[in-house]
Amino acid sequence: MALVLNGSANTIGGLAVGGVPDGTIDAGAIATNAITASELAANAVETGHLHSGLALGKIVQIVQGQTNTQYTTTSSSFQDTDCTVAITTNSSASKVLILGNPFVGIRSENGVDAYGRIELLRDTTQLRVGFYGHWMGNTSGLTTNHYHSPSFTYLDAGVSTGTSYTYKIKYCLTSSSAQAQFNPHSGHGGSHITAIEILT
Repeated sequence: MALVLNGSANTIGGLAVGGVPDGTIDAGAIATNAITASELAANAVETGHLHSGLALGKIVQIVQGQTNTQYTTTSSSFQDTDCTVAITTNSSASKVLILGNPFVGIRSENGVDAYGRIELLRDTTQLRVGFYGHWMGNTSGLTTNHYHSPSFTYLDAGVSTGTSYTYKIKYCLTSSSAQAQFNPHSGHGGSHITAIEILT
């Protein structure tokens, strides 16, 4: 189709897609806010070409998980829970910051030490282990329960773009304590886990 110049409307008709020569349109020819997110394909702009106003360290998304399900164990092997959060990354330049706040308990009988552990996993990969508990002084006949809401953070740099991950908190018994507990009492806020994707 031939080019059609409309002097009244100041338009050019019949122009093929890509028909403007390279280097013809400069920054001044693009109106402010003319290019919106819907016009950009995923990952169309590489991190190195971002404007300084889109500096690294920006939060891409936040996903939270919470549970009140109660668990108990007498095992020193890490036990499963439903304290999980799933996230799908958006950028190859991202890391995922995990914030954990499990509600855990430990029971001691006859004054033995009351210790437990928590574990953070990405899918099946162990990322870190935490410890909680009390020294009881070995007082014969003494039975006690201790409850904690420890907080922890972990920056996961081992993620890829466009990939779904599930983060989970597990728990177990340590030493000769009688029982480890997860969400030992209802009505106290339960356990929480948050995944924050950060552009780095």
